[in-house]
Amino acid sequence: MGVTGLLQALAIQGEEVVWPAKARGAAVGVDISAWLHELATLHHQKVVLLKDVQPVVTGVLERARAYVMSGVQPVFVFDGRRLPGKAGTDEARAAKRLEAEAVVAAALDDSVDLSELQAAIATGQELPVDIEDKTLKAAVAVDDHMNTTTLRALRRKGFRYIKAPYEADAQLACLDRLDITQYTQTVDSDLLVYGVRRVAIR
Repeated sequence: MGVTGLLQALAIQGEEVVWPAKARGAAVGVDISAWLHELATLHHQKVVLLKDVQPVVTGVLERARAYVMSGVQPVFVFDGRRLPGKAGTDEARAAKRLEAEAVVAAALDDSVDLSELQAAIATGQELPVDIEDKTLKAAVAVDDHMNTTTLRALRRKGFRYIKAPYEADAQLACLDRLDITQYTQTVDSDLLVYGVRRVAIR
């Protein structure tokens, strides 16, 4: 994601910091899709094979609590509708994911014992299905169910969140410009182009 080569070009102006302690006392805008994708990839077996998003939600809440314990107030921004101008990029990404999903679906035939699959994942043993790990990771999708489940969990715990009209980037930039947030945490260098003042890139 982001502008190719931008981070390397600006590296000399950046600094390594202890995060999120660096932002103690500030509000931090968080691109929640980055967290969701990272955690879903970490728990790819449960997410893809068992359709279980709870480990992802739990991971988000643990990180959110860690921010608060560090004296930081996170403001989570969810993506809204897709941008028509990015339809080509979105379709290309979706095609790769659908191809991986098809391989997974073919491997999960009627002969696969679900309880055996669950046990193997829970204990870290070899899976009883012939699917490469890279294929499972390619099949990871941050879908509406994962977004909605995470949003509801954040709301129950009293965390601040916003659903952007379109992509989160512009909403994060707006929060920064209005000084509602003083830092912005993301994996996307696009926010530098938007002129966001303090961008923390994981």
